[in-house]
Amino acid sequence: MMLKPKFSALFAFLIFTINSVAAQAVNTPAAIEIKHENAFFSTQESPWLVLGGLAYHSCRTCKFRESNPGLALQWTSPWFDQLTGLQNTRLTAGGYINSNNRDSVYAGAQWMPYSYGPIKLGLQAVLITGYKEAIITPVLLPLVSLETQHAGVDVYAVPKMAKVSAAVFATFKVRF
Repeated sequence: MMLKPKFSALFAFLIFTINSVAAQAVNTPAAIEIKHENAFFSTQESPWLVLGGLAYHSCRTCKFRESNPGLALQWTSPWFDQLTGLQNTRLTAGGYINSNNRDSVYAGAQWMPYSYGPIKLGLQAVLITGYKEAIITPVLLPLVSLETQHAGVDVYAVPKMAKVSAAVFATFKVRF
């Protein structure tokens, strides 16, 4: 997949920012200091590589793009768990071609407090670029994840709102 220069630059900036935050996590104030060697990234679990996804929109005449190639990471972070006081969280960052056929870059977190075997239920909160209404759009979506040891799929429900078609979006992920 050939990435457009703007998309590549935004993705590189995102990775640089993540690395900078990770470096600062080592210098966390004593009040929330974490006793992990590499607290921003879990040493217990490999990160997921997200390979883009597919969308299905309720507006069938709107000509939305429903094949959304992209690349992202999801990883567990003891630092984030301790910072928020939550368990079963992941950080996520990446980019893709959105349903409006524009480049989008996002960063945020997932919280999946409910699980039954390989099925996890929760929410994803991200800040995302590439949509027409704002430079950066905050998004909170319900999430269902089905995961085996090395493969998974995340399914998101996008509710119908003003100027937004309801949609179901699925991303595919692998880890090694």
